[in-house]
Amino acid sequence: MSQLVAQLADTEKAAAPIPQSAATPKQSSLLAVPPKGCYAIADRVGGTMYYYSSKTGANGAMIGPQAGEIRFWKKSDLAKAMATVRALSVNTKFLHRLPGLQPAMLTVINARTGAAVWPINNLDQPTTPEQAEEDVATNAALLAEVKQQLSDHFNPDKQESIQNDQGFRFNPPEVDLERYDARKVFDALCYLIAALDQRPAVNELLSVYDKLILQDYLHTAELVGSHIDGDAFVASLHQMRQQRRKIKDLSILLDTIDENIDQALILKGLLGHQSLHSQYHFRNRELGERLLTMINPSLEDTQIPKND
Repeated sequence: MSQLVAQLADTEKAAAPIPQSAATPKQSSLLAVPPKGCYAIADRVGGTMYYYSSKTGANGAMIGPQAGEIRFWKKSDLAKAMATVRALSVNTKFLHRLPGLQPAMLTVINARTGAAVWPINNLDQPTTPEQAEEDVATNAALLAEVKQQLSDHFNPDKQESIQNDQGFRFNPPEVDLERYDARKVFDALCYLIAALDQRPAVNELLSVYDKLILQDYLHTAELVGSHIDGDAFVASLHQMRQQRRKIKDLSILLDTIDENIDQALILKGLLGHQSLHSQYHFRNRELGERLLTMINPSLEDTQIPKND
């Protein structure tokens, strides 16, 4: 334990401000770096360096060195710059604003020297004394961030706290579950499948009405002429055509539905949903035996059969 405390103390001591050497790296001619903040977020896309601007759009954007105001962080805020990289790497709206931008290549750099600070291997550059100094500062900033996070985590007064400061209000859609009941939908599906099974018979019956029954009426009118009870004939013909219309409508619906759905695909899909199965199998046999005795004390001596 004492060794760990000593290591942490050495790391924090390394994070203290380091006197600036006489050979201060020259400021980049492309970036107007402020005197108190030299850390920026950069990424190379298609051979061109782009820099993060928090004032371009709602989510920020990567811009060229002359395109606008670039966001800089002070050395004391280095952890915030790293946290910003993490947030930007999962922000799809931000990433889509620059085609070819790779989230894994977003890098915190020292804008005065151009050296990568975090992650240091993104720009594939050799380690320099300035970069080694940045590594010490980066590790110290990460340690401070982790210490704060774990300090809160191990604090009993702060554990399991629930905050209601980031939620949002919304109006969930309303569904009439009495009208659109799952059982009713399934019954309707079964009814539809049963109706589709009648499709061959329906189409055959329609053919009988068109090719046989109608011909009988037409030939009767042609051959008998005026020796027929016109009122009775018309009433019978009307009744026949009404019946044919019902068969025709049913035929159109069944043909259209059957040609555009796959019954086997639907039924196999329903069989594949585990949540529609009424039986649950315990994953752990020993725990299952204990739980069964809790569900029904009379099952205390019941053993779950072993697999062969």
